[in-house]
Amino acid sequence: MTEFVGLRPDGARELCTTMGDVLQQISPLKSALSSGISEAGDDCPSTARGTAVLDRYGTFLTDARRDLAWRVTDADVAGVAAYLMDEGERKPGEP
Repeated sequence: MTEFVGLRPDGARELCTTMGDVLQQISPLKSALSSGISEAGDDCPSTARGTAVLDRYGTFLTDARRDLAWRVTDADVAGVAAYLMDEGERKPGEP
């Protein structure tokens, strides 16, 4: 039995794709930010957390995509499809 979460599967798949696109941008952004902070030297505020914030965003997006794919039929995360079907959709003999 699947869990009802009130999500439109197409919208959830689109969101998973968008989160994946953002994840691909984090690494180049981290490199640019790190270079900019190094270049700024003392002009950069000492309280700036720089790339640590981007790491947290990446972790959040990865976890959110995994959870969303688990909840939505046929959602795809990192090339692994998660198939969830209601009991009524299963064919006889399927687990």
